[in-house]
Amino acid sequence: MDWEIRLRHDELPEAAHILPDGHPLGEPVIPNGLALGTLHHAAFDAYIGIHVPRADHLKPNRDFLAERYAFFRRAS
Repeated sequence: MDWEIRLRHDELPEAAHILPDGHPLGEPVIPNGLALGTLHHAAFDAYIGIHVPRADHLKPNRDFLAERYAFFRRAS
């Protein structure tokens, strides 16, 4: 079975294991994978959390995110 999925932009994502190789369920299969950029893959593997600010004025604007997501949906 071919478990590899191709994306249009090979330079962007890396395949990150959810459960690592040493784990009994840490097999290189799609259900055990995430597509992450290099920075987030390294942070994920090092158990570094990404913290979201509590103050609303320090968070990304939800309306801007929704509009950007709409651009993304139209482009794909």
